[in-house]
Amino acid sequence: MLGRETRRLSVAAGMAIALGVSAAVAFDPADVEKLLKTHNCVKCDLTGAILSRANLRNADLDDADLTGVNLTGANLSRADLTDATLTEAFLMDADLWRATLTGATLIGANLSRADLMDATLTDAFLMDASLRRTNLTGATLTGANLSRADLRGANLTDADLSEATLTGADLMDAIECNTTAPDGQVSSCP
Repeated sequence: MLGRETRRLSVAAGMAIALGVSAAVAFDPADVEKLLKTHNCVKCDLTGAILSRANLRNADLDDADLTGVNLTGANLSRADLTDATLTEAFLMDADLWRATLTGATLIGANLSRADLMDATLTDAFLMDASLRRTNLTGATLTGANLSRADLRGANLTDADLSEATLTGADLMDAIECNTTAPDGQVSSCP
């Protein structure tokens, strides 16, 4: 199975290069293989890798470079992404239940419909990120920067946004129930 996944990633990288997006594909195939085999890839360069629907449950990606990576539908539950760079990454429909993203950079990332229930995003950088209809129930976003983030329809029930920056964020139709606001106020439930 690993061989098939590695071949699929190699073919995808080849197609991306042929289509002229080689600058976005800079990952080391050995790092991808290591990640898929061991779920441990601390400080790896996975820039532009295609890991959609990959099972990366409990993976250790501490300080990894995941810029522009495609993790659509991937299972990253309980993964450690502390200080990881996920700038402009694709995480639509990804499972990030109880994932740790402390200090992670997710600028311009697309996390639409992702499950971030009970995830830790303390001091994370989510400027210009899309979190439309994302499940952030019980998530810790203390000190996170969500400037200009799209949180339309997101579920923020029991989420902690203490000291978070929400300048220009769009919270239209977001569900706020027992949500701790940046000023420490806790919302009531409808």
